[in-house]
Amino acid sequence: MKHRWNSLPIVYKLFVALFGGIAVIIIALLSYLWGYESRLMLTKEQDLLHIQSVDVANDLTTHLVNLQKEILFLSQLEVMNDMVTQDMDRRITSILEQKADDLEESITLFTIAPNLIVTASSQSTQINMISTEASAIDAALKKGDNYFFFKDSLYLFTPIYGSFYTKDFLGYLVLSYPFKNFANQLKADQNFYRWLTPPSSIPSIYYKRNNPILDTSAYLHDSVELNGILKGWTLHYAMPKKEALALLYHFQTLLLSLFAVGLALIAFLVWIILLRIIKPLRELSDTAMKISTTGDYSQTVVATGFDEIGIMAHSFNALMFTTMVNIKRLELLGKTQAALQAKSSFLSAMSHELRTPLGSILSLTQYLITQPNTPTPVCETLEKIENSAHHLLGVINNILDLAKVESGKMEPHLTVCNPVTLIENALELVSPLAEDKGLRIRTEFEPFEGDFISDPRLFGQVIINLLSNAIKFTEHGFIDVQLHYYEDLFIVQVKDSGRGIKQEALADLFDDFYQVRTEEQNTLEGSGLGLAISKRIAVLLHGDLYLRSEGEGKGTIALFHFRSCQN
Repeated sequence: MKHRWNSLPIVYKLFVALFGGIAVIIIALLSYLWGYESRLMLTKEQDLLHIQSVDVANDLTTHLVNLQKEILFLSQLEVMNDMVTQDMDRRITSILEQKADDLEESITLFTIAPNLIVTASSQSTQINMISTEASAIDAALKKGDNYFFFKDSLYLFTPIYGSFYTKDFLGYLVLSYPFKNFANQLKADQNFYRWLTPPSSIPSIYYKRNNPILDTSAYLHDSVELNGILKGWTLHYAMPKKEALALLYHFQTLLLSLFAVGLALIAFLVWIILLRIIKPLRELSDTAMKISTTGDYSQTVVATGFDEIGIMAHSFNALMFTTMVNIKRLELLGKTQAALQAKSSFLSAMSHELRTPLGSILSLTQYLITQPNTPTPVCETLEKIENSAHHLLGVINNILDLAKVESGKMEPHLTVCNPVTLIENALELVSPLAEDKGLRIRTEFEPFEGDFISDPRLFGQVIINLLSNAIKFTEHGFIDVQLHYYEDLFIVQVKDSGRGIKQEALADLFDDFYQVRTEEQNTLEGSGLGLAISKRIAVLLHGDLYLRSEGEGKGTIALFHFRSCQN
């Protein structure tokens, strides 16, 4: 599975990552909403439902109380005295009819005489008929109530007394309130349910229950016990949970819509990335693969713009160009090293071939000079030949040393020695040359105690070369030779008051066969190999050479830095 994922293109990985990120966020939000927020919203809606239930219950009770007040007001009208004459002029009937029309709700108002005869009614069919509600009135009076439930209606009644001074009992004023009015008052929109549950004393045949069969898991439900006339009755209030969570459903729809928009944006973003990033990267990868296959570093990629991808393309092209240049340099270096090796072999062979006849010339010259019968002019000529041969032999020896260093055949023979002693030995060799020119050699050696490992011959060769150069290029004055050391670093300083060196010539002094020509100097002295060989020997002895001068006529300072070869 991991291998298959790693083998997928980065575009697919990016799409899956972005899609997964948005999906996780959406799922987390929905989980939070349907977990915590839904419970919170249902709790708030349940509290609101209870408040509405109490308000409806209070409205029902208040409405019935107001109806009681209406019949009490009617019973105290002076016109009720007409019950004595059984409402012969129908004034009571007219009032009851008008009041029933005002109250609406199919309410019936009628009066019952003590002999149980209906004397007046808002429904003319009841007049002069024997009331069937008289027994229920008696039962209610025994319980101390001024209402009763009979068949399919609620009856409210109040006694009627004459307005004469005798206050005679004239009968009852009764209001019939059909049960169906309760259903009308409890009507709600299609998403809410309200219904009443009567006490068990009221037969179900008289009160048609309209309570629906509800799934309690899908509805919020609240019930309130009624007081007053409807004591024992229960008001029920229910609403679907989906209505309570309507806002949550809308928010869910919004989230899903945003999710769809997010998918579209992801697709667009991936397309942009494919166009601006993935495609150039693929081109870069293909070009790199072609270069690794063909070895042709001249191939480049198209660089558009100067954003990150454009800069990467420019950098890749620059890298290929640099690589191609370096390869050509390596090829040239290989050819140069081969040429240098050939040069070293040639110089070494030539030098060996020249040393043999030079040795013979020196031997014959020295033999002739020592003969007593050799004329003086001839001896002078032979001495010049001897000097020239010694000079040529020195040049050949220098060439041999240079060839050995370049070919890596010069190996130091390390032994324990003292750098002060080695410097003093070199001074003994060159001091006659300084005395001949009247130069003062001043020394300052910092004492050293400890083990110092180096090659005495090579070390002495470097010191002798530095001292010889100082004597050669100093006509008068002094030569200072100092030795100091700092921890494991030793420094030999040879300072002279000679001709000095131009600043532009300092950088080339260690090149092979390089010689400095001054304005007063018409001929070149030496082979130009002494400093080059000394530089290489110094590096071989874990050190280095440096030359300093402030200009012509201001002397020269030569610095030889070296360390013990045991380090």
